[in-house]
Amino acid sequence: MALPVFKSRLEIINAIRTSYQQTSLTLRAMYDSRIDAIVTDNLFIRIPIIDQINEGWGVFDTANVYQGNVYQLEKHLERIMFSAAGAKIPVPLTLGQMKEKVLQLISLFDCNNLRVRVFLSKGLVGESSEAQGIFYALLYTDPNQVKPETVKERSVSIPLKPRELAVIKTNNYLCNTLCSLEAKEKGGYMGVMLDENGYLAESAMANVAVILPGGHFRTPFPDKILEGTTIKRVLLFCEELVKNGELQSASRGNISLEEAKHSEEMLIVGGDNIVGITEFDGEPIGSGAMGIITRKIKNFLQQDHVSI
Repeated sequence: MALPVFKSRLEIINAIRTSYQQTSLTLRAMYDSRIDAIVTDNLFIRIPIIDQINEGWGVFDTANVYQGNVYQLEKHLERIMFSAAGAKIPVPLTLGQMKEKVLQLISLFDCNNLRVRVFLSKGLVGESSEAQGIFYALLYTDPNQVKPETVKERSVSIPLKPRELAVIKTNNYLCNTLCSLEAKEKGGYMGVMLDENGYLAESAMANVAVILPGGHFRTPFPDKILEGTTIKRVLLFCEELVKNGELQSASRGNISLEEAKHSEEMLIVGGDNIVGITEFDGEPIGSGAMGIITRKIKNFLQQDHVSI
């Protein structure tokens, strides 16, 4: 059978629209610094494949929108600027200008489950080394990204990225994807990677933490993982719990597999949310339900979403 040959833009557009698969994810709009404009037709909400996929020379960050406000927007923009510096990507806009573009983007819509994902790219292959980077901001909704209350989790064999890459939020998420796939094959959720010494490191797309016996909140050191904006906020809250006596300590530190398996509570921290771990590598954690401190942290974040 001979392949069709499209010679007009209308033929191409109709074919692409027909080929779209129905998913829960809806692309709402995208800002593109190449044209300094917002596009709302999802047929043209596109990033050229030779832009970020071919060389993988791009970084990104994602923020959630609650009641019209982007939660911790400046923190996310600061982190993408840090990632861009590490990836040697020239940034075409200031942080303030990026913030302005994002706020204009979200002002176009009033709906639930809005998320904004920002990208910085070196640009197209073949451009001169002096060429400015490209900034994209994608606004989308996906009701299926609502997280479960609690999960069973598994450690995985996927190695950590080298430190220089681990602390950069690059668009290359192959290791993260393999982590999640291995966890699911073992009956887990997103997986927990270990460092070279066997200590807990991070999940596929989130940080992890435990409440050790005696009321000690601990999360891994951020020196060889991507430290999330959520875990930083959670640590500040846990320091308040220490002050009022609900916790004995809140710190970053090494967590062995045995410590995790015998912890009073274990949690996944990321995406402005908390997921309680009720079983880890086949061992029950605590009572088998979301723990008291984990619940307090989750409630704090839910209130924090609309108070900042």
